[in-house]
Amino acid sequence: MGTGPRVCVIGWDGADWRILRPLLDAGYLPHMKSWLERARVGTLLSTLPPVTAPAWSTFLSGVNPGRHGLFTWLGPMNARGERPLRNASHVRAPRLWDWLSDAGLRSLFLNVPMTYPPPAEFNGVLVAGMLTPGTHVSFTSPQDVREVLLRALPDYQVDVEMQYTEKDRTSPAGMRAHLEEVRRATEQRVRAWHLLWEKYGPFDVATIVFEAPDRIQHPLYGYAADDPPPHKDPHWEERREWVRDAYKHLDALTGEILAMCADATVFFLSDHGFGPLTWEFCANEWLAARGWLRFKAQASHLYRPLRPLARWAKRILPRGWVERGRAAFVGLKALDWQETLAYSGGPMEDGIWLNVRGREPWGIVPPAEYENVRERIIQALREVPLPDGRPLCKGVYRREEVYEGPWVSQAADIILELNEGVRFTSLRHPEGGVFRAVLPPGQGTHRREGVVAVSGPAVARGTFDPSPHIADLAPTLLAVLDIPVPEAHMDGRVLPDVAPHHRVGEALERQGEEKVAYSEEEARLVEEHLRSLGYID
Repeated sequence: MGTGPRVCVIGWDGADWRILRPLLDAGYLPHMKSWLERARVGTLLSTLPPVTAPAWSTFLSGVNPGRHGLFTWLGPMNARGERPLRNASHVRAPRLWDWLSDAGLRSLFLNVPMTYPPPAEFNGVLVAGMLTPGTHVSFTSPQDVREVLLRALPDYQVDVEMQYTEKDRTSPAGMRAHLEEVRRATEQRVRAWHLLWEKYGPFDVATIVFEAPDRIQHPLYGYAADDPPPHKDPHWEERREWVRDAYKHLDALTGEILAMCADATVFFLSDHGFGPLTWEFCANEWLAARGWLRFKAQASHLYRPLRPLARWAKRILPRGWVERGRAAFVGLKALDWQETLAYSGGPMEDGIWLNVRGREPWGIVPPAEYENVRERIIQALREVPLPDGRPLCKGVYRREEVYEGPWVSQAADIILELNEGVRFTSLRHPEGGVFRAVLPPGQGTHRREGVVAVSGPAVARGTFDPSPHIADLAPTLLAVLDIPVPEAHMDGRVLPDVAPHHRVGEALERQGEEKVAYSEEEARLVEEHLRSLGYID
């Protein structure tokens, strides 16, 4: 065997075949095209809803969110009426590195989302990814890797910088600056890979995640998907080429990883796919219109007259003032809890919570009435049409119909599977409507169908049928390494096209870890980043 790992995992966050296939056919992804010709390829089903936090945690653990405990970016409402941020310390299931370490194998995990804070002990190297507040914190394991990494890459970015919500990503200059930042972060990721391999390698398993597709597609989906706007734009094709060049750059750098892993079994995946974004469903406005929620009188009277001043206020007022004012008008503090039976979760959570007595701090729904209220809301949601006439939802489910395990009670009471083109939000509508057109046009949002491809000495090229689930990859990876698969512990199945034979093992005993809360400043940084992506309101 060469100098590479036995197993390599390459993640393109948010990659979607509907975007990649035209790029492959047009010659923009030559390295991926050459590799895919030797791989088994398919669509990868993500979690429901298809959001980064639970999806990557399911990839790492092989279990559904009901067993690992991470459903979205935020936890349930606490006694103070707040929903605190979640991070890797809140994952309650063993993750791949636990099984690998138990088998005596060394691993590299570079930039995988939901790996901050890193484990105190690690057999190999872990450099945390998305939800790391910044490089000023301890974001590596072992801790001294941080100093080595920053000495070589002093401007190392954990993620593409998107956390200033007024940042311009759509004008020509803004697009160029944003795409250059994506390129720079991608280059840093590969430089870090080579540095860590040279300094700390070799590794038996090596995983790297590039956030570039997701960060391109959120603001620039129309260009990535070659979907021009209805109005004539003489510069559209030129700007589309800028976006395509960013994918070409990502392909070239991914080619370096593939060349190093020529003898390995290589897994290529995305945590979710992407589709166009046209409408926002203002869930709290809908609940209010149906009589299940009431806004405080002051919030209702002041919000809409002051809404046009919000952009101006962001520019001149201290950030803390803006955030406190914002919460008073549009957050949980804007609700009249004595008259609210149900309230919405955040974007990407795609869920409705009931205001249950004894659970929420100001709950009014008696437990005996819980199922009756929930069923009435479910039936009403199934009948909501989009402005274009399609149903709002592909499906509306009780949480126990979607999840299984000891942590189901941490999920929203009702889960929506939204139709393509719509995003869920708890924000108010400026005119009081239920649907708000997303502007500027051409943005994108998550869909459940992502990508997967696997190549290796024992993997025959072809197509996966049926489509794998993201939970299937952890047990399959263990089987490739001949590590006994804890089938009773994991929800995922070993993919026979990748590992035709595997041994069955017992569940791994995992010590409980202390839950780590962000400091006030760290939480502010993480919240701003999530808000800029549309992941929290």
